[in-house]
Amino acid sequence: MRKGRRRYWHRWYGQPRAKLGRDDQTIASSILLATKGGAAQRAIVTWHFGWADDRQQLASRLHTLALVLLPLGFFTGELVIHGGDPEIGILLVPVGALVLLAAIFLTARDVGGR
Repeated sequence: MRKGRRRYWHRWYGQPRAKLGRDDQTIASSILLATKGGAAQRAIVTWHFGWADDRQQLASRLHTLALVLLPLGFFTGELVIHGGDPEIGILLVPVGALVLLAAIFLTARDVGGR
């Protein structure tokens, strides 16, 4: 960020500038917390360092689960029809749809962050 913009935001919000040490000005906060923070801070930071891969893996598993749940719900719902009403297995369809929406959200979020 350019120096002029920093001055602009300082004037805009009317807040005093934070006094930062040399490390805080030059090193990313996550790196500082991972190396100098307490045990809980180190655990949280290192857990989030691997978050993108876990999120991609979760999205993949959710896509696969939706691929199974949606057709299975339609199939089991049509096995036995009681007076025009589908079997209870049809309840897998909305569950599969929600799983698919979650997978799409995670995929879009990960693609948008690149």
